[in-house]
Formats: sequence, structure tokens, C-alpha cells
Amino acid sequence: MTRGHLSTSSRVGSYAALLAVLLHCAVPASAVGFASHRVYSIHHPSDNTTTRSTTDSHVRVRVLESASPVRVQIAVESGSFTAESPGDLQNVSLDRSTSLAVDAQQHNIRIEGLHDGGGFTTTSLRLDPVGIASIFRITVLVGDSKASRAYRGGLTLRTQTESGKPTLVLVNNVPLEEYVAAVVSSEYGLDDVEGTRAMAVLARTYALKTMAEPGAMYDHVDHELSQVYRGLEGLSQAARDAAMHTRGQVLLYRGGLIEAVYHAESGGHTADNESVWNGRAMPYLRGVKDRFANQSPYASWEFVADRRRLLKALATIGDSGNVNGFTITERTGDGRVSAVTLLTSSGEVTVTANQFRLAVIREFGARSLRSTLFDAARRGNTYRFAGSGFGHGVGLSQWGAHEMARRGYSYDEILAYYFRGTELVRLPDLAATPEVMAATQSNTGQPSDRRVLIPDSLPANTLSTNTDTSGDEKPRRRRIGW
Repeated sequence: MTRGHLSTSSRVGSYAALLAVLLHCAVPASAVGFASHRVYSIHHPSDNTTTRSTTDSHVRVRVLESASPVRVQIAVESGSFTAESPGDLQNVSLDRSTSLAVDAQQHNIRIEGLHDGGGFTTTSLRLDPVGIASIFRITVLVGDSKASRAYRGGLTLRTQTESGKPTLVLVNNVPLEEYVAAVVSSEYGLDDVEGTRAMAVLARTYALKTMAEPGAMYDHVDHELSQVYRGLEGLSQAARDAAMHTRGQVLLYRGGLIEAVYHAESGGHTADNESVWNGRAMPYLRGVKDRFANQSPYASWEFVADRRRLLKALATIGDSGNVNGFTITERTGDGRVSAVTLLTSSGEVTVTANQFRLAVIREFGARSLRSTLFDAARRGNTYRFAGSGFGHGVGLSQWGAHEMARRGYSYDEILAYYFRGTELVRLPDLAATPEVMAATQSNTGQPSDRRVLIPDSLPANTLSTNTDTSGDEKPRRRRIGW
């Protein structure tokens, strides 16, 4: 039976009105034992202060880092841009007839295609779009790959020395909601509406929570150490619709943005955050029985590893030395491996299951040891692993969310199921950029005195009874396949 949406949108003019709504609105319980979120729009009293919308904000993403670009071509595909560089260019107009070649040099960049008769050298170049229809394309001409991608927003180019050689640093200053849609297109390829919307909320929350300090060159990278972002490449209409439908919505725990982590499939039970990453337990990242994850292609899997090659890979963990074998020595209550003891020439060395898994997938690939929910046995010159799930297991299971969506659950119910005790909130108009918002976040995950975006005392969902011992650990790990 298809379930109706349980979320409620309330718009209030002040914090007092918001809290009155929160305290007097009962949260309906669902048939599977969790409460759906209510969606509240929070408006900071602006007096006569000029503010700008959350959705007008931008994030700074370093793009094509993995290609180690040394020389690139920049072409305007639609619309127009203005170009500026220190001491050389001021508001130079670029249109579709423009194509620039940019080379990395020690401490500088060399630009060709702007000045008649030759190029020039400068420390940086900034391109700003004129209108929302402006699109540029970056093509890597010299580097580790010949990638080519199109982007909206602006672009800043400079150079830095990496491994003894100059490399271009390409930073796309992209509108937040464009970024969210592109991340969802790359990170969530399942065909549903509500699961896609849930992913949009998480992508937005993760992006804002992990913003860099204002003086940093960029906030995120475009690969798995942040969230996968490919610009306009593969951008789906479903992801765009999800970003627009959830525009400005984020997940909070006691007034602070959560660590909005996700993975491909839980194997039947999600993991507590501290069982995977070092750090204190976060009340909203508690493992839950995932009855929706058993329809995925990763519900069960097997992996066979050559013994000698595997042991050599395990020797790279810390100072393990020569590894002769291993034993599984500890599991969590949900059956995940939490500790593995390596049998070395100098004695036993105990490592975490996450260390063990990362060493294996660095050698054999992401689709080898797909999760820490596994058993292992030696068979002659091989080790055979049998397991369930895909990814670290913390937070939202994408295949679980997909199955919930297929059964008719709404995106706020999906988020409430995987992140207990959180609030789904629409951010107010911003009086500052996301960079400033991130800088005003305290180390405890609570809003600091300077952060005026969200009230200090949003009550937690009553479904959570855990004591708040959360720290500010930022598990910047890949959510799919790691």
C-alpha cells in the first residue's frame, strides 16, 4: 500500500514562533516504528538587514585534481564570462569565440589566447559568469588523463607544487543547488523519486558541514574524499528535480549540521560510527536494523584473494612487518568485524576492521572486500571471503533508501529511519556565505555565538534517547565502495 507524505511545511516569522510550533506539533509515528520528520522553514528576523537566499550560495570545488593537470584548455560553451587577474586583466569579456590555454609554472600560470600577439604570466586567473546560462569547459591537455568536463558557475586558476612539479589548481565556484544536483547524479544512480530527494538533503548537508575555512583555496574536491562531482557530465533531470524540491533543506541534530554520511548497502544492519572510524559515538549515527536492504545486488557476495598477495598488502598497515596470516578477533553486536589480528614474524598486531579492509581494497580494488560484514577462510594458496553489504555501513544505505521509496515512503521518513533523533529543516535566508557559516560552526558541532542561521535550542526528535557525546569527527571517506 502506498503511504502518504507525512512532512509538514510551516513558515514562521521568528524563533519564538518556530519553537512554539515545534513544541505543540506532535510527530506522527509510522508503521515501522520510526517518526517522519516535519519540515520547518526557519526565518531569522532580518530587521533591515539585507540577506541572500541559501540557494544563491556557492561552494568551491577543486575539479580534475586526479588528472594532475599541467596544461588545460578553457572554452566558453554558452553565455559569457568576465576575466580578471592581478595586475593584468580587469573585467575582460569572454564569449563563445574565446579559447584559452593555461600552463602551470613555478608559482605562476601562463595564459595564451587573451592578449593579441602572445600570452602573459600571472599568479591567478578568475572567470565569473554573466548570467545563469553561462557554461565553460575544461579540457586537460597535459596531465595524467585527458579529461574534459563542462561546468556552471565561476572558475579560479592558480598553481601549486605537488611532488616537486607545478600543477594547476582549478576551483569551480558553483551554486550550491547546482552542486547538489551534480553530486546526486554521480552518487545515486537508482531510479526513484523519494530516495533521490533524501540523497539531495544529505549531499547538501554534507557540503555545508564540511566547508573549509574562508581563507582556504577550496572547500571540496570532486572525488571520493569529498563527494563525487562531475559538473554537467551525466547530470540527470531526476537529480535536478530532487535538488529543487528539497531546496535549502538540511539535517540537524540539536541545532548543528550532522555528518551526513552514506554508503551503498548495509548488509541488513547499519553500523555505529565509532565502530568504523576513530572518534566518539554520535547519537544520530547509531546502527539500525535495515529491513529494506535485502533487495540489492550486494546482499551477499564472495571474494577470493591470492594468499601471498593479500599478506603483502596487509604488511602495509602501520609497522606490521612480515605478515604470515590473520584471525578475526572481534565483532560488533550486528556481526560486523571490528578487529583483526595479524600474525607477524615479530608477534601479533591487532588492527581495526576498517584498516584491514582499506588495505585489501587498495590492492584488489573497491569491489573486493566490499564491507566489514564478512567471514574469511584459508583454502590452500587463497583466502575466501563471504560477506554482505557494500561500503562502510554508517548512515544511510542507498539501496535501503531505494527500497523504502519503492514501497511508498517519503524522503523525510527515509532520513528519519537512518538518522534517528535528527530534524529536517529548511535553512533561512543567509546573511553570509557558506564559507562564513562553516567558520562559525564550533568544534562541538553546535552553533557558536556568531552563528545566527539556526536557533540554539531546536529540540531533538524524541525517538533518540542517547546522551549527546558526539565530537566533531569528520569521516571524509567514500560512501560508496569504501
